[in-house]
Amino acid sequence: MNKDPNMVLPDERAQMERVYRAWDTAIAAGDISSLVNLYAPDAEIESPLIYEFTASKTGVLRGREAFRALYQEVARQQSNVIRPKHHDDYLVRGHRIIWEYARVTQSGDQSEFVESWDFNDRYEIRCHRVYWGWSRIANLSRKGFGARPERGA
Repeated sequence: MNKDPNMVLPDERAQMERVYRAWDTAIAAGDISSLVNLYAPDAEIESPLIYEFTASKTGVLRGREAFRALYQEVARQQSNVIRPKHHDDYLVRGHRIIWEYARVTQSGDQSEFVESWDFNDRYEIRCHRVYWGWSRIANLSRKGFGARPERGA
């Protein structure tokens, strides 16, 4: 009998939770090596941060070594952020974990996020997607991302 692909066995859930907590610990500590090593060698990240913080304007990075510069910039800018409390508020289905949280800066600016990871069979993050709420998208729009072409152009 084949297992339902959306079913999550307790040991599978525990493995994904272990990675989730290790990722949160590593990002809070600015431990870039530990953070990057949670990803599969051929993983990809899709995030507006890639557009904002790197030379890549595609919003996608491929290969975990390419993530190092992104996370170094995240760590550098993180000192202005009050850590969100989202540790146990996530959903698991199949090999995917997804969570939502708000982030607040010292100046009181708030941003909303949804993140999801797909895992490979070794419980390495294979695909990481980050979705931003309107307040962060508006910030990118002010920087010229997604500018609309003139009508008739």
